[in-house]
Amino acid sequence: MSIATCVERFHALHVGDLAFQAMVVGMKNSAGCWCLQCKTKQKEFNSNNNVSLSEALTRTKDSLNDSLTEFNSLKLQNKNGANCEGVNAFGLLDVDPQRLLAPILHCPMGLVDKVLESFKLWVNLHAENLGAEEANTMRDTCKVSIEISSRSKTEHLAAKAANDLQKTPATREALRLATAAKSKAVQAERKAKANCDEASQCHNARVHSLAQRFESMFRQHGVKRECHHGGKFNGVNCIRTMEKATESFVGDTANNMDGFAHKTKESKMESTTNDKVDCKCKSFARSLGLLDVVWSAVRGIESGLLPTEDQMSTLDKALMDGKSLWLQMKLTTLQPKWHLTFDGHLLHQVRKHGGLADKADDTIEFEHQKLKRLRDRCRSMPSFKRRQECIRKELKRRNCPEVKAHLATCKAKIDQLNLKRGHSVALTNKREAKKIKREAVANDNA
Repeated sequence: MSIATCVERFHALHVGDLAFQAMVVGMKNSAGCWCLQCKTKQKEFNSNNNVSLSEALTRTKDSLNDSLTEFNSLKLQNKNGANCEGVNAFGLLDVDPQRLLAPILHCPMGLVDKVLESFKLWVNLHAENLGAEEANTMRDTCKVSIEISSRSKTEHLAAKAANDLQKTPATREALRLATAAKSKAVQAERKAKANCDEASQCHNARVHSLAQRFESMFRQHGVKRECHHGGKFNGVNCIRTMEKATESFVGDTANNMDGFAHKTKESKMESTTNDKVDCKCKSFARSLGLLDVVWSAVRGIESGLLPTEDQMSTLDKALMDGKSLWLQMKLTTLQPKWHLTFDGHLLHQVRKHGGLADKADDTIEFEHQKLKRLRDRCRSMPSFKRRQECIRKELKRRNCPEVKAHLATCKAKIDQLNLKRGHSVALTNKREAKKIKREAVANDNA
């Protein structure tokens, strides 16, 4: 009798939100300004399209140890520094950074939230008539301060480059003046933004504001903000937002539903033309549509867990088009989630690990939501000990084999009933319609 080795070695992969992954590898509080896969910091995002393939920038266990050693050395010398290349502590686990996966639930959530924030900012600054003269004045002041700050930053970079080349008294004086002007402009910008945000928040709280009308239109498409998610869209709502991007921003003529563009035209400033509103809304709709194509290709399992060549080519094209449109719209690229998605890491991991559809972090997020709901249900209990006991008992009850068996039986009966009613056919038709829609977005060269 002979024994053959089937699996010689397992390669563990790790998934979770970026804050947890940063703690795992010893990059505490660095998830927002450093990449966990490579030694790229925030201001360098979008500087190299093949950053995931660069051996010099790739993080390894040895590079983490070297960075931690250098950080401790600087700390012993009483030199300031919160980290060294993002590393500032021992990792919680002995994990290779290249075994960390891009969270395919949290990444689209962050990107969708950023697109919606950018659209809301554009509406507040350039489109909506706030009504009150004082509020409009504050907004105009904010726009001017942003332009002055941007110009001062450009002049400061030019003065710094000139001083690095020549290093003469004249260049040093010019750099000093440019630095002072930049600091003054940034302070003025912050103050103007704070005043403008306060005026915008007061206006957005009113029933007739565009922000309130946008929320009602979101709810018409089945998208709502979850109270247990900090008032933001959770994963399901972000997916629906991407799927319904065209209907939400441009409108749905088949069902006689108006989009954000129509509502914006009703309350726009005189200086903003209808063509500009239409162009902006179409750009935001296409951006979300391309994000839908990207993440549906990553999460799709219709043709099996392993991605096909057609899926890889669709993903590659959608990433290039999405990045190009993102930069064309001048949206911010300082988020690590944007860097993981568009700077090569996502495509590299999909190729390397044979797809990410079976390696999602949805289960982790779902468990978080269940725990938050239980905490909210028991919030009226004054005793912390009693509150925790009730939560623990409820979790234990849900894991009881007898309860699980009853739930499985009920689910089987529901599935059988839906099959008789033809729900499976309707679901298949719905998936096919989504597929056709995504192919149209991916093939659109507009």
